[in-house]
Amino acid sequence: ESEGIPQVHHLLTMASSHDDLKPSPAPHGIQSHMSSSARSIIDLVDDLRKIGISQDLPIPQIAVMGDQSSGKSSVLEAISSIPFPRGNGLVTRCATQIRMSNCSTWAATIRWVDPTGQESGDIVKISSPDKIADEIERVTCELDKNQKNIVTDKEIEIVLQSPDVPNLTIIDLPGIVRTSTRGQAPGLMREVDALLNRYLEEERTIILAVVPVNVDVATVDILERAKKVDPTGDRTMGVLTKPDLVEKGNEAAVLGLLTNREKPLKHGYVMLKNRTPAQLSAGMTLDEARAAETAWFATSYYSTAKGAEDVRLGVEQLTLALTELLIALIHTAIPSMKREISERLGNTRQDLDKCGEAPPSTPQACLSAAITATRRFAQGMQTVANEAGDCGLGDTARVLYMERKARAQFGEDVRQTRPGFNGEDDTCKVVVTGCEGFYAPDLNDGVVKKAIGDEVSSVYYNQMSRAGNDKHATVGNAVDVPYADYGFFKGTIRARESYFREDIAKKIDTFRGRELPGFLNFALFSKIMQEYVQRWAGPAETFRATVSTSFVAAAFLLIKRETEALPVLQSRLITDVAAFVESADALASERLDQLIYTELLPSTENHYLWDTLNKIRDQRVTKKVEEMSTNTDGWVDKKAVLALLKSDLGNESNESAEVTDMIDMLSAYWKLAVKRYIDEAAMVISSTYTRPECIVRLQSKLDEHVLSTDPDRLVQLFRQNPALQRRRQQLTDTITRLSNAKSRIDAGFD
Repeated sequence: ESEGIPQVHHLLTMASSHDDLKPSPAPHGIQSHMSSSARSIIDLVDDLRKIGISQDLPIPQIAVMGDQSSGKSSVLEAISSIPFPRGNGLVTRCATQIRMSNCSTWAATIRWVDPTGQESGDIVKISSPDKIADEIERVTCELDKNQKNIVTDKEIEIVLQSPDVPNLTIIDLPGIVRTSTRGQAPGLMREVDALLNRYLEEERTIILAVVPVNVDVATVDILERAKKVDPTGDRTMGVLTKPDLVEKGNEAAVLGLLTNREKPLKHGYVMLKNRTPAQLSAGMTLDEARAAETAWFATSYYSTAKGAEDVRLGVEQLTLALTELLIALIHTAIPSMKREISERLGNTRQDLDKCGEAPPSTPQACLSAAITATRRFAQGMQTVANEAGDCGLGDTARVLYMERKARAQFGEDVRQTRPGFNGEDDTCKVVVTGCEGFYAPDLNDGVVKKAIGDEVSSVYYNQMSRAGNDKHATVGNAVDVPYADYGFFKGTIRARESYFREDIAKKIDTFRGRELPGFLNFALFSKIMQEYVQRWAGPAETFRATVSTSFVAAAFLLIKRETEALPVLQSRLITDVAAFVESADALASERLDQLIYTELLPSTENHYLWDTLNKIRDQRVTKKVEEMSTNTDGWVDKKAVLALLKSDLGNESNESAEVTDMIDMLSAYWKLAVKRYIDEAAMVISSTYTRPECIVRLQSKLDEHVLSTDPDRLVQLFRQNPALQRRRQQLTDTITRLSNAKSRIDAGFD
C-alpha cells in the first residue's frame, strides 16, 4: 500500500489475469464490478456536493489538466461519452464540472454556478448528447461575451445521467497557454495559470495530467507543475494520449513512460487512443471510437511488446484507476473533513450569535420588542444621567459628569462678569519719567526697555506704587510701574482710562432725583444691576447647549447600540429623541430667560445682603487700621485712629460717601444675586434634561409614539439592515449545509 493514500483494491472486484487487464468493449463495465462499499463511498461525496459543502471546504474531486491540444477534450469524451467543443487555440475558457451518475436512462442539464453558492444561472435541460457541445459554448459565451477572456469566478456545471458513464465527477480546466498569439486577451496566460493553480494547490483534488506522447515529454509542463504541489505524488495520475502519432522508432521510449519506468508517478499512467481528426471529420461516434480504440490497442506495440504485461490501456482502465484513487482519497479525507466541518460549524454559530437575535415579524411581536427597546434605552439614560455610569460607551456618554463639568464652568463664567467694585479693573495711561529700576538681564526675551517720554496704556492702578495717599488715581501724580519680571519704571499718571468709581459717580449725578443726601437712588441701583445681570445670559446659554449636546450624544450612542441591526427603528428613535430634546431646548431657554427677567428687578429677603454689606465696610476700616500699625505687636496710636475716622470716614463729602455706599450695595447685592442665579439656572438645566422624571417623560413619549404606530409601519420599523440581513442568511445557510454534511458523514458509507 502507498504511504499517502491507502490502496482500496478490496473495494473493487478486479480481474487479475493479463487478458482481463486489456481493454474491454464494454465502455464502463466497472460499474457492474464495483462493490456496494465502493459505490457508497462515491455516493457520499456526491451527496456532500449536492448539499453544497464545497462552498465551505474542499471535497475530493478529479481535475483534468494539460497543455492546449494535449487531448484533454478527448479524454473527457471517452470517460463521459459526450462530445466537447473543439477548435483551435483556447477552447475551454472556464472550469467545467461534469457530475456523472450511472443510470438506466440518459438525461443531462447544464447551468453556470458561482463556487461560493451565492448565485447561479438557469438550469437548462439537454435533449440529447449531440447538443451538449453547443450548450457548453452557449453558456461560455454567456459568461464571457468577449469570447477572449478566462472566467475565473464562475463554473459550468453539467449533471449527466447515463448507462454509459461511471459515478464520477470530473472538472475540465483550460489548457496551459505557453505563448501569446495575435488577438489574445491581455493577461490571458496569467489568468489561466491562476485558475489552474487554484485546483493544483487543493490537497483534495486528484490531478489527472494529460500528456501527449507524440511530443518530447520533457517539455510537458503539467507534470512539473503537479510535482511542485504534490511532491509525494499521492494525488497525481498521468494519461497518455495520441499514441497513434508517435514517430516510428520512439515506441520503446513511450512504453517506458507507460510502464512507469520513465518519469515515474506514484499512481502511474493510463494510455488512451482517441479519435483522429480524420475520424472526427468522418463523423465517427463515441461508441465507434471506443470499439476502434480496443481494436487498435489489441495489435499495438503497447500491448504486444515485451514488458507490456502490466500496462493500463483504454478508457475502462482509466475509469477503474480513477475510481480506485478517488475512493482512497475519500477514505483519507473524511476524518479531516469531519473535523473541519465541526470547527467551522462552531465558528459559524458564534458568528451568527454576534449578529444578535433575528427581528420580530408580526405586529404584536414588533410592538412588544419596540416597548422593550425603549425601556432598555430609558434605563441606559437613567444610568448615564443620574448614576454617573457610562453603560460601556465611554466618557462621551457620561451625561452626569458632563453636566457637573459644564455647571462648574458656567459658575466660573458668570463670576468672571463681576465688575471691578474695588477698582481692580481701573487703568491709567502713564508717561515714563525714569527707568532706574531697569537692568538688561531683568527683562524677558523680546521685551523692549522703556525710554523716558514713552506713553504706556492700560496700566492697572492697583498694581502701581503710589506716592502719598492717592486713592483715586489723580492725574499728575507720580507712580512706580512694574515692568517685565523684575524691572519697573517711574512715571506720571497722564489720564484715567477706566475708573469704576468715577463711572458710578457720573451715573449718580446724571440720574439724581429728589432724594435727600444719604438716601440710595434705588432706580439707579436697579438700572446698574440690570446691566450686570444681562451679562449672565451668554454663559447660561452655553451651559444649556453643552448639557443638551451631551444628552443627545449619549442618547444616540445608546440607541445605536440597542438597534444596531435595525436601521429603520434606529432612525425613528433618533428622530423622536431629537424632537424631545428640541422641545426641551426651547423650554430650558424660556426658563433661563425668565430667570434673567426676574433678576432684572433686585429683590431679596435674605439677611446675607446685610451681612455682606457690613463685612465689606468692616474690611475697609480694618484694612486702613492695619496699615497704621508700625510695630510687630499690631498696636496703633489712638490719636491716629481718631484722625482716620474724622478725615477719611466721618469727614468724607456727601458725594464721595454716596458713591461709596452705592458701590458697597452693588457689590453686596451682586454677590448674593450671582449665587442665587447660578443655583437656579443649574436647577433649570437639571430639571429640563437629566433628572429622573425627565427620562421618564422621554420614555413616555417614545412609548406613546410606538403605541400609535400603524401595525404595518410597526413591522417596517424592524426591517433589518440589508447587509446584516444578508450576513445572517448566509450564516444560517452555512449552518444548514454544515449540519447536513455532518449528519451525512455521521451516517457513514458502509
